[in-house]
Amino acid sequence: MVKQASKLFKKAGERIMILADVKRGIITLKQASEVLNISYRQAKRLWGKFKKLGPMGLVTKRRNTPSWNKITEEVKLKIMSVKERFSDINCCHLADVLKEEGITISHETVRRVLIKNHLYLPKHKRRPRKRFEADQAGKLVQMDTSPYHWIPAIDKELQLILALDDHSRKPLVGRIVEHDTTWENMCSLREIVEKYGLFDTLYVDQDSKFKYSRTNQSLYFNYQKQPEEVDTQIHQ
Repeated sequence: MVKQASKLFKKAGERIMILADVKRGIITLKQASEVLNISYRQAKRLWGKFKKLGPMGLVTKRRNTPSWNKITEEVKLKIMSVKERFSDINCCHLADVLKEEGITISHETVRRVLIKNHLYLPKHKRRPRKRFEADQAGKLVQMDTSPYHWIPAIDKELQLILALDDHSRKPLVGRIVEHDTTWENMCSLREIVEKYGLFDTLYVDQDSKFKYSRTNQSLYFNYQKQPEEVDTQIHQ
């Protein structure tokens, strides 16, 4: 039983890491299905769970909201009745109205019922802009940190620092640490350089530890001395 649970957590952890890369735009869902060795249809199903419930949606089978096809006909008629009364109401607001009347249902369920009954027209999403891709390995490294309960035995949120080569999609370093500090990120970069050599460009997020804050005087200016101003043992 313990071995089976450990295997399930390992499988879920792998899926969470890959889908987190999809969310950040590092890889496409098609590439994720190939990495996970599953069909694209199954990858879409997992991606839907991940977007709706977060990482825990891939770990537990519990659901916080009922499926639309399990609600009663009475509730479906109530949804359509409210929509016909307030034609401009959106799905979230409609779900709130139903909640005030004692019917707790998710806005996604409301949307599905309205679509099936031709009372809601889904908006077409824009095609995602094709992101820049490095033309060869070693030119661009992407690094990011993902907080999560990565180790089931530890009841604490840990930080996964993961770096990928943009061209080959090869993981260059993956470290689980307690805190996402400048030091831990620098250690990850040092490990990359020691193993694979110096890369051209590093792509990171807008976290403050990656930004340079200029003071009134630069460190170079503060510590620059003229030779005659330096009090060395030779001068003494």
